[in-house]
Amino acid sequence: MGDHAVESDGNGEAALLKIFVFQGNYNIARGKLHSRRGGRMLLTLLRLGKGISGKQWIGKHRRPRAVTWQMKRNVIQRLEREAENEYWLSRPYMTPEQEMGHAAERRLQNWESIKAAKAAKFPEHKYITDHLNHLKITKTWSS
Repeated sequence: MGDHAVESDGNGEAALLKIFVFQGNYNIARGKLHSRRGGRMLLTLLRLGKGISGKQWIGKHRRPRAVTWQMKRNVIQRLEREAENEYWLSRPYMTPEQEMGHAAERRLQNWESIKAAKAAKFPEHKYITDHLNHLKITKTWSS
């Protein structure tokens, strides 16, 4: 259920071994690991476990990927690139006073060109008299 500490018996092992006891199937008595079913358990059997259930590369209990030198290199390159970006972003090209209104004339010209392009695409005005002219065929000069 929790982690327990077992002192070594002094035959060259570490002074303190940390053992994680899973699901309460094992207990520690007099500094040795015992199975609840009786008999002594070896630490290697406890460490091996049952392996990875299901797909080994996906899921909650997946097998961890080995970190390669290419992965380390890519992380270092990304961090260097990010540091360089932060460096250049921390030093603005213009002061806030220079930046204020510096592009107003260019933006006005762009807006005028957009308006002119839309007006060129827009169809001419049509009047109701143009649509109803065909109804005047019976009208005479006198009426």
